[in-house]
Amino acid sequence: MAQQKIDFGAAPDGAGGDNRRVALEKLQANDDELYGLAGSASSSAADAKTAAGVAQATAATAKDAATVAQASATAALLGLGYAKAYNDYLINGSFDFWQRGTSFPNAAGVRYTADRWCTNGVGGSALAVSYLAFTVGQAQVPGNPAGYLRATATPGGGAGDGALAYQLIENVSVLAGKTVTLTFWAKADTPGKQVAVEFSQAFGAGGSTTVTGIGVTKVALTASWAKYTVTVTLPSIAGLNVGAGNYTAASLWLDAGSALSSRTGGLGHQSITLDLAKVRLADGAEATDAPPRPAAIEYLMCCRYFQLVGSVRVIGYCNGNALGAPVQFFPMRQTPSAASTVTSSSNVSTGASNITALSASSALAFVSPAGAGNTDCTFNLTLNAELQ
Repeated sequence: MAQQKIDFGAAPDGAGGDNRRVALEKLQANDDELYGLAGSASSSAADAKTAAGVAQATAATAKDAATVAQASATAALLGLGYAKAYNDYLINGSFDFWQRGTSFPNAAGVRYTADRWCTNGVGGSALAVSYLAFTVGQAQVPGNPAGYLRATATPGGGAGDGALAYQLIENVSVLAGKTVTLTFWAKADTPGKQVAVEFSQAFGAGGSTTVTGIGVTKVALTASWAKYTVTVTLPSIAGLNVGAGNYTAASLWLDAGSALSSRTGGLGHQSITLDLAKVRLADGAEATDAPPRPAAIEYLMCCRYFQLVGSVRVIGYCNGNALGAPVQFFPMRQTPSAASTVTSSSNVSTGASNITALSASSALAFVSPAGAGNTDCTFNLTLNAELQ
């Protein structure tokens, strides 16, 4: 069987591409073929006892298929496993996936924008965020990225006000004591404006106090696309207490008042429009250009933290009792929060759609009928298992 490739449709929202079920069916078909190949190759592959060994044993004929198929084999690999395999601890660093939308108006507070990317307008400061597409054939940023993130900061002016974009990297122990290098492509609306890179370590519920101001580095930008590199060594966490929900944060500050100087190198208040592309965090003290993860894997890594499940349908005849249907979704890092939005309904009590028996990979969708008779309700699910 030829490798079945997922059609991701048009960036950034996947218009015209495969739906979730078709994509997972293709992954499963690739997975089944690989394991069949692995069985015939076991006599000549002593190290094929693990999924990685199987992939190596069949790599001569199925390298690309193995990479995609492994994504459906275990959700655990979509955490640290693939970060190690591709030497990149960030997810969606090329800003290809925007499940929540592609335009976010100027606002204060914490919110997710591109998948896995969070912004925070602290105090009186605010941020507007959007996705912009690169011109086809552009040569300023290598690798033919489809698009980039644009963030515009409006300073509040107070000592404790600031604005930043950041990503939370699950499990604080993963980077503790390591030297890592952050690389990114960026430009500003005015040459000479700066951003500040900062790392922090948060130890979760009941854990030790959060450590901030790690590896603070100011970077002066130009008005044209350029590559920037920052290397930092994260502190050891020996002797500290770690609770649930712990993480390392990699942050880019766009604006910061004087009370935040220790975290931003005295960045100061400024109005700035930052364009950001191809962000990568890799092991070691040197910036290396490695092949990106396949888009199928990157998307599933995003879904481990947040995903939309569309067109869940509950249909049948009932005598007034609740009517339900099972829902399966890609495994998440923990049981998510769930919200439903009704898109169409017949003989359903207003606001009566709901979710129960929720786990990290399944749920029961049910509705309460308005009365005895045929009942039909379709709704979308929003599942959130983010670290913050």
